[in-house]
Amino acid sequence: GGAAGGGCHTWGEGDWEWDVGVHYVGEMGRQTLNKTLLDQICQGQVEWAPHEDAFDVIQLGYGSEARTYPVATGLQAWKDLLHKQFQRETKAITKYFELLEASTNTSIIHMALKIIPLWIVRSIIYTSILKYFLQIFRPEFTTTCSQDLVEGLTCDKDLQAVLLYCWGNYGTPPSRSNFTMHGACVRHIMKQGAFYPVGGSSEMALNIVPVIEAAGGRVLVRASVTEILSSGNKVCGVRVGRGRG
Repeated sequence: GGAAGGGCHTWGEGDWEWDVGVHYVGEMGRQTLNKTLLDQICQGQVEWAPHEDAFDVIQLGYGSEARTYPVATGLQAWKDLLHKQFQRETKAITKYFELLEASTNTSIIHMALKIIPLWIVRSIIYTSILKYFLQIFRPEFTTTCSQDLVEGLTCDKDLQAVLLYCWGNYGTPPSRSNFTMHGACVRHIMKQGAFYPVGGSSEMALNIVPVIEAAGGRVLVRASVTEILSSGNKVCGVRVGRGRG
């Protein structure tokens, strides 16, 4: 059989249940844009429990030689903690957080460019007007990867690892990621800390499916798509066959 929800579904064995994808989500402690959007698509039925303050701990090395660096909830709190953990790297840490701040508007701009009409997007790109209002076109963000940028800030290998540790959350190694993506991930989980859906991540799919169905949609698992339906030049649905896919 199959389960709806993709990375949001869970599986159990005996009295234990595990999630397969969602281990924490940021910005769920107050009514942020992300929380508002999620509340809309699940009718506010998913509750969120906060993780502990040090929701992530970076460990480098093994056994008695292991070095551990917990994070702290809140960008300023994490910055202050890093200054204590790496007292000789004040300049590098300060610069790193300046770059985080400079890349703040990137996710909003990228989202807007996906929503507005394509001809407007092309005009914006052609005129290069965004570079006069935003800092996301600075050389640090356009000519280097996250790893090279951080290695340019500090030679301390432990600090490099700590500043880049969360790349697993967006799935691209620092050697291949742009810092605007890395910065968006850092800000997302550090602003308010990490949260987990009460009842497990399957609660998300459980409460979103009825909303989709109430709007006339269908949620199918292991369905074999036989045809993509279109109206003019727009896709409007799919036709599925009987039996298992």
